[in-house]
Amino acid sequence: MNATELFLKDGKTAGIFFCGKCRMVAHSQQMAEECCQSYKCQYCGKDTGTRHYTACDECRAANEAKKERERFEKAEKLATWGGWVYSEGLGYNEGFFPSIEDLLDYCLDEEVFPEYVWACKPNHFAVLDADSILQQMEESGEAYEDFERENLNGIEELKVAVEKFNEANANNPAAVAYEPDYTKAVIIDKATYQIA
Repeated sequence: MNATELFLKDGKTAGIFFCGKCRMVAHSQQMAEECCQSYKCQYCGKDTGTRHYTACDECRAANEAKKERERFEKAEKLATWGGWVYSEGLGYNEGFFPSIEDLLDYCLDEEVFPEYVWACKPNHFAVLDADSILQQMEESGEAYEDFERENLNGIEELKVAVEKFNEANANNPAAVAYEPDYTKAVIIDKATYQIA
């Protein structure tokens, strides 16, 4: 908006411009002019209300709802589930609940009941790889140019230690994160869970 050209001390053009509203520097006059202007929605043509969005709130919500419907239609429908579940926008833990029962306790308190939730799959993140550790050391920039890891002492011991670490944390609940499994939808049937 109100792009202004920048000049060098000697009066020659610097070839760059800045936005008159936020003062952000841009490579061209057009970019500086468009800087603080709202974008038009690529779907409906309405003003997006903010820059950097190519779709308005309504169209973004409609697209997300469409994606969610398509995922649900393709998903395996389950009547019960014995692990973590996920429901976008519910709860205090970014939509994650340790069990259906915990989800239902929350739903009873809030008087909101989703038709379904997504089952979750575990991500055991505490898994190390000795070769990756050694490669990271080589690529850190600290080693000299012709460094060869084969000249190090204790590589076999490192591999054994890493293997023991991985085994020790394989079933560690503190080393597991959960993520939605969009291939399995758990149907919340109020009759099944005796909810009035």
